[in-house]
Amino acid sequence: MSGRVIRQSLRRILRSFAVFAVGVGLCAAALLYAEGAEAMNGLKTLLLSGFMTEAGIRKTCMYWPLLLLTGLSAGVSWKAAGRLGVGAPGQFILGVLLAMAGALTLELPWWACLTLAALGGALWSGLAAAVKLHSQTGDIVCGMTLNFIALYLAQWLWQDCFSGLGENASMERSALPALQMGNWFSVSFGLLIAAALCLALWMVMRFSVFGFEWKAMGGNREAAKRAGMPVKRNEKIAVALSGALSGLAGGLCLLSGITEPGLSVVANQMGFGGIAVALLSFGHPLGTAFAAFIAAGVYAGSQALPTDDAQEIAGILLAATLLGSAVLYGKKRKRHKN
Repeated sequence: MSGRVIRQSLRRILRSFAVFAVGVGLCAAALLYAEGAEAMNGLKTLLLSGFMTEAGIRKTCMYWPLLLLTGLSAGVSWKAAGRLGVGAPGQFILGVLLAMAGALTLELPWWACLTLAALGGALWSGLAAAVKLHSQTGDIVCGMTLNFIALYLAQWLWQDCFSGLGENASMERSALPALQMGNWFSVSFGLLIAAALCLALWMVMRFSVFGFEWKAMGGNREAAKRAGMPVKRNEKIAVALSGALSGLAGGLCLLSGITEPGLSVVANQMGFGGIAVALLSFGHPLGTAFAAFIAAGVYAGSQALPTDDAQEIAGILLAATLLGSAVLYGKKRKRHKN
């Protein structure tokens, strides 16, 4: 590896840590306002309890695969199509819906429910791309609108369809198998699924012609097109893969038994959190795994805070990190154009 590549990698890492530090500073200010003199203890709980306590580690392992998959989804969308993938929460919700339909109405095994979830996310992502193509509407408008449609569709189906299945409906047949970590605790099989997909995506991006074409498209779509690369075909595949990863995250969320603090909150946290994770890691799959682990630990730590504003404080950290990451992303895009 050349010295230039090492210096670029170190600069990226330092910028990511600087953005995260700004988010931590804002969280410290929020905790100081909410808890006064106990703010430092609250900040310690926020940052460390997800990695240092048994309950925190268990929750971190629950959130890690979800953030990893949505981060990979955002990374594929960014690297291959130059988009931020703001439709991830809607794709996540569609994954939850189809996995729920497969588990409660068809009583399918877990792998079939996850397949349905991935297909749902891919179709919802394709719908957003089709609307953008035929209406010339921006990515953000399409993505956010479909997020709200997915949320209210889920609420309607839950109230009028799934809630009427009665007490006989059970998800035991579709529950994900657990991995027993000695005599300590067990984690969901979804962690292995997410890790395997992360490694596979890294190998594709690093060693295949397909991955090279994706990175070329994300850097300069017009140059890739002039070089004879199949831009439209690769873009369609990237859109479908991005949506499938977010939908799969939704399926894992449901089949892993994550029901708190509610579907809309979890979808927004995992969807937009995945964007922040992807931007912090600059879309690198292995970097995304590390950033997702840190973000999952912070989410787990926020639930251990004694204050009633735990979710809001975690949201401040997410928003600050996302904003700072977007600034870095914008500067990088501007530098490439110049």
